[in-house]
Amino acid sequence: MAALNSPTAPSSKTGEREIIRRSADYHPSVWGDHFLAPSPEDLVPNVGVQQRIEELKKQVNRMLNLASNDPTEEINLIDTLQRLGIAYHFEKEIGEALQRIYDAQIDENDDNLYVVALRFRLLRQQGYNVSADVFSKFKDKTGRFKANLTIDLQGMLSLYEASHLSVREEDIFDEALVFTSTNLKTMMNHLTSSLAAQVGHSLELPLHKRLHRIETKHYISIYKEEKSRIEILLELAKLDFNQVQLVHRREIREISKCDHGVIDQLPEYMKVCFRELENLFNDIEDEMIKEEKLHQFYYLKQEFKTLVRAYFGEAQWFNNGYVPKLEEYLQISMVSSVLSLFNVIAYIGMGKIATKEALDWVTSLPKLSRSSCIIGRLMDDIKSNKFEQKRGHVSSSVQCYMKEYNVSEEEACKKLQKMVEMTWKDINKECLAPTPVPFPLLMPMVNIARMSELTYMYEDGFTNSSGRTKENIASLLIDRYVV
Repeated sequence: MAALNSPTAPSSKTGEREIIRRSADYHPSVWGDHFLAPSPEDLVPNVGVQQRIEELKKQVNRMLNLASNDPTEEINLIDTLQRLGIAYHFEKEIGEALQRIYDAQIDENDDNLYVVALRFRLLRQQGYNVSADVFSKFKDKTGRFKANLTIDLQGMLSLYEASHLSVREEDIFDEALVFTSTNLKTMMNHLTSSLAAQVGHSLELPLHKRLHRIETKHYISIYKEEKSRIEILLELAKLDFNQVQLVHRREIREISKCDHGVIDQLPEYMKVCFRELENLFNDIEDEMIKEEKLHQFYYLKQEFKTLVRAYFGEAQWFNNGYVPKLEEYLQISMVSSVLSLFNVIAYIGMGKIATKEALDWVTSLPKLSRSSCIIGRLMDDIKSNKFEQKRGHVSSSVQCYMKEYNVSEEEACKKLQKMVEMTWKDINKECLAPTPVPFPLLMPMVNIARMSELTYMYEDGFTNSSGRTKENIASLLIDRYVV
């Protein structure tokens, strides 16, 4: 409570009463007006680049058609397209290929760990409910994974990545994760520096939990050094990355203009907040009327009301010095994390696929949405707990767990991290067919969890955005490829 009386905290006056407000003392924006100033590339579309992209897409289409005659070549090509960030151009072709692979179930390469694990991962991450039993053949008579698998680096990496798409009670993947991660760490000491770096990158955070657009930038740097690289794919990946980056930069510039206007006029704390929120909603409503999407506006308003109620609940906890049990805490804090609101906003931007039924579903806070919000909330709390409690803050999941189970802060963080890992299994389960909404509508929630993994991997990258967060933003929105 000391932070409430801090002389450095911002204050406002209501009549004769002065209210001292706590301050998080966030550092200033690391970007300033960077995104307000358009570059020449932002203003003038490069027709030649777009024509070259279309030419390359035709060539890749032909490659996909030819690869359909060789199952191993086909899954390798699909994996490469996905990791280079250009698979979205070939959704129809890849969708048909994966359905064909799924229908085939077993092929002559089933004793090849790399192929079996890659095939499994590609299908699972697209929602196909393939069985984990395909990995039983890689165990010996004692029920352990065969020792000779450890000499197969690509196979071990492939199994490691596949194990992160498991659901609860798939014990074979828990065993696979321990087996692969332990042996891969040992193998790193005997690999070339480039291979060791690739293995280290996977062990740091598996592909399934990474934000794909940022991972694309990393994989391009790896792929360009591979002797077996296909230059057509590399060129398309670089050109496409630059084009998508331009779209993001234009959008960020427009948002920055709006925010800049708000920052310049902050005379009073709450009045400005409500006035600008009202202006924002009026602008959104006008746009939705033009696009005949006014029915979606209702869901956005309701979600904001739910968010404000969650904030009010947390304020009551703080003012009363109340430390709830973990389950009670999560019921409110997973909403106050704002992540469920992000899901609704994402749906509104996804066009006709986000039907009334889909919006009804996502605003009901289904298990997939709850799971992604819980991951975000817990990872934030684990990394920001000390900083937030120091300045005065509602009890986090760390304090709630410590009090409820009478354990140390270190033990509480370990248990909460384990909850994060188990909640990922719930996310994987909720993405398996049949799903209540079309598969693309599941991805915003999965990406929320991925964003949380990236942001809070080593620190509170949201509060301290001058380190890794700045590097990731620069990689995504500033650094371009010369092609």
